[in-house]
Amino acid sequence: MSYVDERDVVLVEAPHYSGRMESRPSYNSVREWLGLAIALGMGPLLLLLGRSVPGMMYGAAAAFYFFGCGIIVPLMSLIAVRWRLVAWQVAIVSIALSVAVDDRGMVTPRQLAAISFMFWAFGTVISSPLPILFILRPLSTRERFIYGAVIVAILGGIIAFTAWINAMAGT
Repeated sequence: MSYVDERDVVLVEAPHYSGRMESRPSYNSVREWLGLAIALGMGPLLLLLGRSVPGMMYGAAAAFYFFGCGIIVPLMSLIAVRWRLVAWQVAIVSIALSVAVDDRGMVTPRQLAAISFMFWAFGTVISSPLPILFILRPLSTRERFIYGAVIVAILGGIIAFTAWINAMAGT
């Protein structure tokens, strides 16, 4: 499903119909690539910022993670117009893998996979309201209800699967 924002549409004259105007999306490819590059660097950047705070404890690191996923990632996904959902997931995966790489010496590989999945799942759930709005906004009321129910079921499944993976990995 693709969504084009009204601000990103320009009217052009159709060459085969005289006087008729049609709308075509105008995309800025530099903006798209910039959004993906920022999304890719989001994990290492948050990790470096977290390590630069002297005396940072686990509670502060968790608060910083929730702030990054809940506020910074959704705002960052506004940069990429066509690839908003891709940039959103690239940022969450980048953050999850950065946390996993940071913990790699202290846990087993099985626990490392569980930690990566857990941080991806919780980051997806925390940062999901704005991307869900992008998905639901162009739909009719009935379609919004149906897609909204499916999205809630998927997010609930992600949380349940994360709890199961966590229990199986023993973390």
